[in-house]
Amino acid sequence: MGSFDDTFRPVNVGRPRGPLGDQEDVIGNAVLDLGAAPVAPAPVAAPVEPEVQEEPQEDTSSFDSMFTPVEEEEEEDEFGSTFSRVEDEEVGGFVPSTPGELPARILPNGTAEERRIAEEAAYTTEMLGDIEPGSYTPNDLSENDEMYGIIEAYMKDRYGIQAIEDETREAVVERFLNNRRGVAMSGNATRVVSEMDYIWDISENDGKLRNAGAAYALYENMQGITGEDYTWGETGWATMDVIRGVVSDPVTWITAGAGKLIAGAGTRATTQAVESIVAKSIQEQIRQGVSREAIRANAANMYRQAAAQAVKEGTEDVARFAAQNSVQGLQRLANKQAVTEVGATTALDAVAGAGMEYLYQLGLMETGVQDEVNRYAVGLAALGSLVVGGATAGLITRRGSSGTALPTEAIQAPDASRVSKSLSDSIRDFFQSDLPPNVSWADKVGTGGELNVQDTDFFIDFLLGSAREATEEGASSPSWSGLAQIMQENGFFYVKRVDDDTISNYISDFITKEMDPEGLTDFIKTFEEASGTKLTGFLDEAGNVVDGIPTNEQFANAFARKMHDQARGLNAASQVARRLDVNIEDLNIDTFLKDQLGLMGTGPLTASDRFADRFSTTVTQGIANSQNRYIRALVSHVGTSKLNVLGWAVSSSMGSANDMVRGLGLATRASYNRVVGNEAQSISDAHISRSLIEANANRVNLLLDPNMTVAAFNSAVQRSTGGLGDLGRVQAGGIDVEQSVDQLINRTMVGRAADSYIEGAQLLTLVRAQDVFTKSQQYVFEMDKALRINFGRSWNEFYNAEDVSQLMATRQYRQMEEEAVANTLEHTFSASFKGNGLLGELAGVMEDARNIPGIGMMVPFGKFFNNTVHFTARNTPGLNQFMKAFGGQFQDKTHGELFTQGAVAAGLVYSYAQIAQEERSQGLGLYETMDEETGEVISREYDYPLSLFMAAGHMASYRMNGEEIPADVLTRVGEDFGLTGVTRGLTQTTGDLADAVKLMIAGEFEVGSGDLASAGGAVAAQAVAGFTRPLEGPDTLLGIMFGTEMRPLNIKDGNRFTGRALTYMDNSIQIFTGGPAVDVRIGAQTGEADPVTAKQFGTRTVMLTDTMRVMSMLEYENWDENASFQVSEMAADVANEYNRLFFETIEDIARQAMEDETFRTLPLEDQRAAWNEALVSVRETTRIRMAYESYGDGSTFSDQLYIIEKFGSDTTREAMRELELGDDIGELDLIKIDVLRSYLDRIDEIKEYESPSFTFQP
Repeated sequence: MGSFDDTFRPVNVGRPRGPLGDQEDVIGNAVLDLGAAPVAPAPVAAPVEPEVQEEPQEDTSSFDSMFTPVEEEEEEDEFGSTFSRVEDEEVGGFVPSTPGELPARILPNGTAEERRIAEEAAYTTEMLGDIEPGSYTPNDLSENDEMYGIIEAYMKDRYGIQAIEDETREAVVERFLNNRRGVAMSGNATRVVSEMDYIWDISENDGKLRNAGAAYALYENMQGITGEDYTWGETGWATMDVIRGVVSDPVTWITAGAGKLIAGAGTRATTQAVESIVAKSIQEQIRQGVSREAIRANAANMYRQAAAQAVKEGTEDVARFAAQNSVQGLQRLANKQAVTEVGATTALDAVAGAGMEYLYQLGLMETGVQDEVNRYAVGLAALGSLVVGGATAGLITRRGSSGTALPTEAIQAPDASRVSKSLSDSIRDFFQSDLPPNVSWADKVGTGGELNVQDTDFFIDFLLGSAREATEEGASSPSWSGLAQIMQENGFFYVKRVDDDTISNYISDFITKEMDPEGLTDFIKTFEEASGTKLTGFLDEAGNVVDGIPTNEQFANAFARKMHDQARGLNAASQVARRLDVNIEDLNIDTFLKDQLGLMGTGPLTASDRFADRFSTTVTQGIANSQNRYIRALVSHVGTSKLNVLGWAVSSSMGSANDMVRGLGLATRASYNRVVGNEAQSISDAHISRSLIEANANRVNLLLDPNMTVAAFNSAVQRSTGGLGDLGRVQAGGIDVEQSVDQLINRTMVGRAADSYIEGAQLLTLVRAQDVFTKSQQYVFEMDKALRINFGRSWNEFYNAEDVSQLMATRQYRQMEEEAVANTLEHTFSASFKGNGLLGELAGVMEDARNIPGIGMMVPFGKFFNNTVHFTARNTPGLNQFMKAFGGQFQDKTHGELFTQGAVAAGLVYSYAQIAQEERSQGLGLYETMDEETGEVISREYDYPLSLFMAAGHMASYRMNGEEIPADVLTRVGEDFGLTGVTRGLTQTTGDLADAVKLMIAGEFEVGSGDLASAGGAVAAQAVAGFTRPLEGPDTLLGIMFGTEMRPLNIKDGNRFTGRALTYMDNSIQIFTGGPAVDVRIGAQTGEADPVTAKQFGTRTVMLTDTMRVMSMLEYENWDENASFQVSEMAADVANEYNRLFFETIEDIARQAMEDETFRTLPLEDQRAAWNEALVSVRETTRIRMAYESYGDGSTFSDQLYIIEKFGSDTTREAMRELELGDDIGELDLIKIDVLRSYLDRIDEIKEYESPSFTFQP
């Protein structure tokens, strides 16, 4: 038996050769040195793993036999293992009883495919032997050696060693059944397409196909779950598997959502309603011929009208939903909307169910389990959608069962007539006694004269009121409640309706459009009668003085004019920049005056603001708009929607865990304070503890009744005091969706069409649904928690209280709403961190990069990146405390809260570290983990923040083992979560552009302009790809229907622009062109790229090769051994072939390494040393195979590889230009490639010869 070291040291037969590879007889010498040692499995009577045996040496010069590693003398060493190459198709565990033969059976004289399927069917029949169909149950599968052997072999083929290693038979069988039930009984789309991916992947591997067929047949012939031999436990577990498969099926939720959409059930999201209304209004005005200038001049008024309309429509929508829910039980189904929802959901699920069953049947046919599609089973699967329809009907009857209050329904609608009455009552009470000295117009009262509203502060007091000081007896006489206070107490809140909106505009609009004319007249008369003074100073539309009682509009115009005139004289020193914060506790005239002049929030521009302003021209704005559309299209994908929900779920769950830990801690502290006599602190701690725990318990109700939660959220938007508007400006993940007036006015027909396309795509790919779901769940929870803590009332108790309007008018409520919005944005990774200071300005630059022409496409997710940095810092133990103490961050959190957050995060990292230790030894990568239900390997690389905790756990696992963290791991984690990852595309693109410009400056204009066009083409291709990403799902469906090549293609080959631009439409292109234009992409570690259809549903399954496992175990990247980047860019087909040959050689060595327990338990340094030695030999072996394997007459693959690897792509291209050989190295024949190679081999001599020499004379 040869040693491990010897096995990884194949004989080196590489020799120097000439330009055409025609030197010494390398092949002959290699054959003499190595011989041939083909292998074959030993005969077995029962299913066992194949054993490698030598066969007599053949006299052949074929490369496969030539490079079979030599069986050397036995030599025991510390590794104690020998690996020899085995044929791929014989790996998998089961072989026919006679090597190379099938059981005697007459096979059809049909096509090769028909013969293959017949052979697999014959093999399956033999493997099942005397096992009688319907005679066994799940327990028998683990107890019967023959049955278990079939399952174990399939599971190892299908999922790899992690699915069976150190597992009991029962656990392995349970995983097998979980998957099969998910595929066969639940029709779970993710599992069905993942299984089909596997069948497509092994379509040329007879051994694995036969093992799969045997396992499938074993399951198909098992007794049904209602069979008489099933135990109650078996039936219960099987039923749970089926239910779990249906509930976790993404198609179930997609069809349910589509059914609701078709029926118009639920409430419509209203956070973006204003912009939608304005956009329609602008489009209508443009159609009518109104100039853009006129539209722009009227924009503020248009937005104010749209805001009012949005509130009205939103309130009516919530009222309709409430009315529907007022009907109880089955009566809810007795309306057109409910019938439509149930019918649409059932029909769509029937189509999906039939499709999944059809794919399942194809899998049975491919593996020889059955001969044709069972159309009865397909129809039965479609009929099974009635179960989903019934479930939908049941959910409709329970919709609203949580009883979550709807603010617009619970709170009495604002009544403007009550405002005017309250004003009259207040002024009447105010004049019952002498006026306080702070009233500027007191001397006018009782004189019988006139009070000019323009010459006095009447409107100031009218707006803000006038308070009296307490009397000496301690009592206070009545105060005059100003309009602002009375409006807020009656439910009228100022919410900025457009960027240049002001409080004065809002008050003027209220007086003009909302206040009852009779009520205003009554107020004026009451004032004049009580004060004995006549109000004057009102003007009509012509500017003439009004004689008598003014109209609402005249009164409002006089108010606005006074506010404007007063503001003009405001001292410039008092023009402070701060956000508008209007509350009855701190209202003062400065607020109104500064707001009237537009001075609120007009502080000095930050660096990021100045940076963005440089690109605010019309042209650049148009490009920026296109980039924003590109970004919105790029995220319009069901997979992205699922990832956003997952990210929110992880972040929000961590927040709940923090609350629960904090709540328990406060409960403990409350008990302690009670014991020591600190009763006040004890009561406070107990109250907060109870509030935290009860609010989090109520989350279950919110989650189980999502429609009601969404309705409550939309209802809250209509009654918002201002903060909720921020939620409509950005989507989950930090995607800005708000458009300015100028953007809406300047939209071209193409722009409108693009917006319509994106809006439709976001609707169909559940982007909007997940955005509303996550925000509504988080906001209602956050507000419920805040109301419990601050007011001692739950959401329902608060909004159903009689004094709710007064409480909502307080500063405390407004702050609670703003904090709830801020927390919602953080948990959906869409908060903005722009601001002053170094960190704020850096964050602003990252966020604004999306608006910079050209750069935005390279750095599209700057805001999301900022949120990930914030999340990481906030949850890192120690770092969060340091940043709060010394960096001014996390000021909304106490040190105790930050400690709890760090502890929860640390616990999560520790749990992943425990898993990582085992998964590393099984060859799972940094972000790969096993699905415990099935054994499937899942990549979490894009599942932030899970990927963050997996990376941290992966690194921690080394420390827990007493090992150093490999530098490669530290580097990759730093790149993935640092600035390098978010700017990688920018760096490459700008580098290409810079190189092109340098060439043009140097005089190589033609070359430089070509490179510039190439770089520009790459950017354009990326843009097209982004806009077509929403079509990837339908394209995949077409591929399945028409049987196209589902594996990823080598898009660098052929027309590179087309390949990149249409990367999400591969299957559609194949249908129209008759097949793939280029070969399947091949990796040196992965082999032919695997189809990953499940990613359409947000799940990235991974079919690991043994080489991938070894590379991951050694912390190498799974692209490290691919042909160099320069080769893949300049000669993509050569790179693909190099990778194929490399994989064929290395995979056999890797397989043996993974099967050797000694190797897998070695220290990392020793593993790497042995593996690296093998890699050196395999690289050289691959290059030799490139030279001597036949690719057709005149192939230059080997020469292309040699030239590009030795001289680089830039030098090679330059040489080709100098020799006038064109720009495509693949088009050169043997003679031209020989000329190029000879030239490059001697290029130094040539350049030295061509360089002029100078002799300096003394």
